[in-house]
Amino acid sequence: MRINAPYGVNTRIKTVTNIFMERALAGEELLLHGKGIREQDFLYVKDVARAFWLAYQKQKLGIYNIASGKTVTMRELAELTISLTCSKSRIVYSGSEDPQEKVKVSIDVSKAQKELGFTPEFSLPDGLLDCICEYQKLAADRLR
Repeated sequence: MRINAPYGVNTRIKTVTNIFMERALAGEELLLHGKGIREQDFLYVKDVARAFWLAYQKQKLGIYNIASGKTVTMRELAELTISLTCSKSRIVYSGSEDPQEKVKVSIDVSKAQKELGFTPEFSLPDGLLDCICEYQKLAADRLR
């Protein structure tokens, strides 16, 4: 399975989605590099797990691109995160270039759709909202 840009709470490596959610929940600035137009195709970890489950159930072997099939710019991701967290955070630009800004992501997920029956159940806003709720629960647990 080729998993593209997975996100979720408590991931081993912090990704831009984790950083944006944590900073927005803390009311801190969200930092963008370049013009904020780099595009990525994010996929919620619950959809990743479902893709593996489908492959196991169907006993399929092969190479499958597992992604949402939709891209979002870093600026759009920052704006969405601020909106979903109801944060007063601001978006600021670092002034440094983003070396991947001109990279355009286009992932063909048709094989996974056809052979595994995989389509994401979580849209980006729904997945982020689920994560935000989890971050809020973790914060509340720490206060107890």
